Amino acid sequence: MARILTKDKLNQHKDKALQELSKLLDALISNDNPKVSAKADILSFWIETYCKYLNTEKTFVPSSLKRYERGDVIQVNFGYRVGSEHGGLHYAVVLDKANALNSPIITVIPLGSLESNDDITKYDVPLGNEIYTKIKLKNDSLYQTAKIAFEGLTEKQNTIKLLQNSLIDDEAAELKLTAILDQYEKEVSQLELDLKLLQKMKKQILKMKNGSLALVGQITTISKLRIYNPKGYHDTLSGIKLSPKALDSISAKMKELYFFE
Repeated sequence: MARILTKDKLNQHKDKALQELSKLLDALISNDNPKVSAKADILSFWIETYCKYLNTEKTFVPSSLKRYERGDVIQVNFGYRVGSEHGGLHYAVVLDKANALNSPIITVIPLGSLESNDDITKYDVPLGNEIYTKIKLKNDSLYQTAKIAFEGLTEKQNTIKLLQNSLIDDEAAELKLTAILDQYEKEVSQLELDLKLLQKMKKQILKMKNGSLALVGQITTISKLRIYNPKGYHDTLSGIKLSPKALDSISAKMKELYFFE
């Protein structure tokens, strides 16, 4: 049975927790090693994100996301973790055989980048360049499509501006053109944002060029609130799946590590 605490006790505990957090952040910031001091920013960012998750969990509707299947490659915010636990925004592979659309949780295996053969442990499964190739092909295709659409909209936007400037004493037509121009400017801004995101993703993908690892030793069940991409069927990672061969290798490693004969 849970303890019933007074507001004074709760406030005391809150103050103590905040003091400990403040001391930790101050210690990280004052460290002369840039890699250590940078952790203060990472931790602060995660606390902000975690608070957002907690504030939105009551109104979160899992069924608003796409249906996830075994083998789907997704991006997950694992957050600020302890020791060698996999943290931050990273790729993962869905493990659930049949995850329900309305389920608020999902089980995944984090994916890591392979720098050298020394990175492979007995808990890992090398996946080669499979994920890199699939994501790069889709990313390049989406980038070209968005670029062509952006150029086309920009040309239309300029044409509308010329028409608008040529109108004389036609208030109704000018208002109509202004409304159309506003809509086009919104679409141009959205496409510009999409292009930037695709460029950013392209840089992230490069880290996987030497190959990927399934970190089977770090299987974890997460809230779907942590899923960054894909959330819908039109997002950049939607449709990216591991091959049956790769999934078989992961299953064999899981059996080796966790199941008794």
